[in-house]
Amino acid sequence: MGFGLRSLSGSSGLPRVTGSCSRKAAIDTSLDISSACAFAICLGIAVDDTIHFLIRYQREWQLGNDVPSSIRQTFMTVGSALVMTTIVMIAGFGSVMTSQLPTHYLFATMASTTIGAALLGDLIILPALLVCFPDRTTSDGLPACDSR
Repeated sequence: MGFGLRSLSGSSGLPRVTGSCSRKAAIDTSLDISSACAFAICLGIAVDDTIHFLIRYQREWQLGNDVPSSIRQTFMTVGSALVMTTIVMIAGFGSVMTSQLPTHYLFATMASTTIGAALLGDLIILPALLVCFPDRTTSDGLPACDSR
């Protein structure tokens, strides 16, 4: 993901790592096939949400906005979609958590926890990292050291 976005590689991985770490802290279980599948699926969803946020941020920043304005505009356009899709997915997995089958229950619990933690990472940690480590390119897309 960082390669595709070129300059945002350092800050884009932390929200996904945060999601996986909080999942382990919230659910102290052994790693079996259902939890591994849930983690793989939710990692893909978390990467997709992070990419949506970063692409929109990058577009806003390239329009000439400063970092806080770009983040604010990104929240206004992409933030609500990220929150709504996460709520729908957690509600869907929440219905599976009523299952009597342990593997279904574990899968749904792991998925809900991972997706929720990834959303918090995308909405709290990622913007903070973007403020702390602003992009090192100019608004025309050239690296700051090469702009003339």
